[in-house]
Amino acid sequence: MQVITEYLREHTPKVTLTSYIIDDKEEFQTGMKRPAVVLVPGGGYFGVSDREGEPIALRLLGLGYHVFQLRYTTRDTKNETDQDMISDQALEDLATSFEYIHAHSDQFLVDTKKIILMGFSAGGHLSAMFATYGQTEAFLARRDHSKAVYQPACLVLGYPVVDYLEMMRVVDASASSDLQNFWQASHQYVFGTEHPTDDQLREKSPITYITAETVPTFLWHTVEDGLVPHENVLTFARVLAANCVPYELHLYQTGVHGLALSDETTMGEASHVNMAAQTWLPQLHTWLKQHGISIAHV
Repeated sequence: MQVITEYLREHTPKVTLTSYIIDDKEEFQTGMKRPAVVLVPGGGYFGVSDREGEPIALRLLGLGYHVFQLRYTTRDTKNETDQDMISDQALEDLATSFEYIHAHSDQFLVDTKKIILMGFSAGGHLSAMFATYGQTEAFLARRDHSKAVYQPACLVLGYPVVDYLEMMRVVDASASSDLQNFWQASHQYVFGTEHPTDDQLREKSPITYITAETVPTFLWHTVEDGLVPHENVLTFARVLAANCVPYELHLYQTGVHGLALSDETTMGEASHVNMAAQTWLPQLHTWLKQHGISIAHV
């Protein structure tokens, strides 16, 4: 395996794309272009979670996927001379990552028709924005390449933020001041204000940009998630269905926010071990095979 880290922004050394490339072996699958996962951890736009990074990348490598892990612009990495919104910078970072993968696809033996975009929590928001708003003319007009370079084969979201209006309806009705304070702080980096309007919430919600052209989507969440209400995933799924977009949704009854692999590998505390939710990755692998987004059969 090769591990290569590229720096995506000048003066911001923590904004990186780390490539985990499976070696091309003489013994088997020689010269085969593999599917790849662009992995986008969460962190509320405050930082980037290590628990949703390399441990998941290594598990995906074992399933035969190259992995490109993005550490995007957050509060902790923002260049203070740059006045762009943090979430907008992060979207640019993700676009740059796709450009890099396409430019190096022959070198790394990546099948560019099988690039899976996978995000968790805030990284799920970023990934979903890229797979929806990032496919619009308004976004693509600012890029240097054709739309095909920026289009993933599918979207994989773990406990994501995909419908701010629905999520904030649940948060505002909550009796938890800690929950409300968290989202006000996060809003500063997504909207530039702690109190966004409904129009601003709608503009930064991936659900707003779903069309019949949106790529197949795999979602998983827990009902008990106390940080990102699962209701926002349900509304997202309903709009996918209304647009005839293929999707699969796994909603586990129990489980805290930030489960990652849901086992001891990514355990930050005891509640991160969840037997039921551990099934999300094998279920995803089966779903990817059903959609032809896995290692090709010879």
